[in-house]
Amino acid sequence: TASRNEPGALVCIVDVVGCRDATPSDSLAACFEIEDGDEFWAIELRNPRPVVRARVKGQQWLYNVSEFCPM
Repeated sequence: TASRNEPGALVCIVDVVGCRDATPSDSLAACFEIEDGDEFWAIELRNPRPVVRARVKGQQWLYNVSEFCPM
């Protein structure tokens, strides 16, 4: 298993419900300053569900986690 703060760890499953242009009001949630005209995306997530922590090899991305969490 992976620890809470360790990079490359699966920590929860969420539902992706939207994707839109990021705005300055997204700065707090993004943990960095977003200014008007910046070209960032805001991915809207809902329904977080914790899972048994597991290592995930790869880069930041959205993963299909069915191998970790059979439904």
